[in-house]
Amino acid sequence: VGSEMCIRDRQEAGKDMFIGHRAKGTMEGYNIVQKRFKTFCDETTGLSYKVLGIKEVSRYVIDCKIRKVPYSYWMKLKPAIVKLLDIRNVDKDTVFTTMVDKLIQGGKREASERRPPVKKMEALAQECIEKGLKKYVWPYVEDVMKIDLMKLRILFRWVVARHTLCRFDSYSYLQAKHFEVSSCRTAINVTFPKGKTDQFRN
Repeated sequence: VGSEMCIRDRQEAGKDMFIGHRAKGTMEGYNIVQKRFKTFCDETTGLSYKVLGIKEVSRYVIDCKIRKVPYSYWMKLKPAIVKLLDIRNVDKDTVFTTMVDKLIQGGKREASERRPPVKKMEALAQECIEKGLKKYVWPYVEDVMKIDLMKLRILFRWVVARHTLCRFDSYSYLQAKHFEVSSCRTAINVTFPKGKTDQFRN
């Protein structure tokens, strides 16, 4: 019994580590795809979730098109199934052939055309930002430890939303090295490392 418990503990620890190598939200999104994929294989004649081959994946991709899954689901589809293949040590290239990849691209394109136009948040008036800075930041410049960090975070998001088009998830990649005082010492330059080719990432 003791050895069985030890094996089970190691298995659970390994599972936790594998799950933890990606963000919680990412893994939750992948789990949804994986569960639906398993249900599809179990309920479809001639398919086997245990085999997990090109037939299972290609039929599921076509089923996603028939069900008109949203664009966000298409974006998670391949990474989620690749994770299953990794766990089973199956070469993903034998499953995701050129044909299957093109099917997924077609599904993404069709789903993208169905998406409603993205509504960008209107930039807050500069006067509001200045008022917040004068009230919650400038009085405490000499002793920054007194600054209300929650209010500073809100102000920072307002400023960035006004002056850049960066996605909000880019905030999580910011580090101290991405901030620097401007040459004229009247502003702070912020460089978003995940902005890639975004012309407004700085």
